[in-house]
Amino acid sequence: MTPRKNLLRLGYRNKNLNASQAPKPKTERFALASLAPQRRRPTKDPNTTVSLIQGEKATLGLAATKLRVGLGWNPRVNVGEDFDLDVSCFLLGEDDQVRSKDDLVFYNRLESPRGSVKHTGDNESGEGAGDDEAILVDLSLVPDDVAKLVFVATIHKARERRQNFGIVDDAYMRVVDRDTNEELARFDLSEDACVEHSLIFGALVKKADGWQFRAIGKGVETELPEIARSLGF
Repeated sequence: MTPRKNLLRLGYRNKNLNASQAPKPKTERFALASLAPQRRRPTKDPNTTVSLIQGEKATLGLAATKLRVGLGWNPRVNVGEDFDLDVSCFLLGEDDQVRSKDDLVFYNRLESPRGSVKHTGDNESGEGAGDDEAILVDLSLVPDDVAKLVFVATIHKARERRQNFGIVDDAYMRVVDRDTNEELARFDLSEDACVEHSLIFGALVKKADGWQFRAIGKGVETELPEIARSLGF
């Protein structure tokens, strides 16, 4: 994969403009607890997938540690220019902030320092069956001071191309046990649930009795550089 997006310097399109010179747009503070209404907590049946709606949580327990977080979508026909949806993962502390700039895994930084989170690569078209992009997580390698892994979907050049999630069909996020290939939880985004440029899709949250998957599904107008800045990047 050839990195073609310059987000190692917060994603500014002008390559002669560094982060210190860049304008400071208004940012939003993403308090994870307030991103979606809290609903019932489904219990995992070992023989079934837990299907979630926005705001629900599913307890994954302690047994599954090697996970695949897969996301899929289909752009609606006749969307005009190329439609490139990207998935990123933020490793956050209890304060909902990154600990360092190494805590963002995305298309230009495919792995966290300890290897707990690995991006499998950028799919620029969304074509083909199965997950369009995936992030591999090894919960046993997640640092102790990381409280949650937040998964964000963004559209490359969304403002420039006048694209948003209103032109996305069949978007979903699922958590799979890599050892057994069992789908543990799935969140299907309802049609037209989000018409913003970016989507806080879901999160893995550390609890005393193991990890839980939280279906967030919250649209935001800001793009990845601004989201990263709001989370302390």
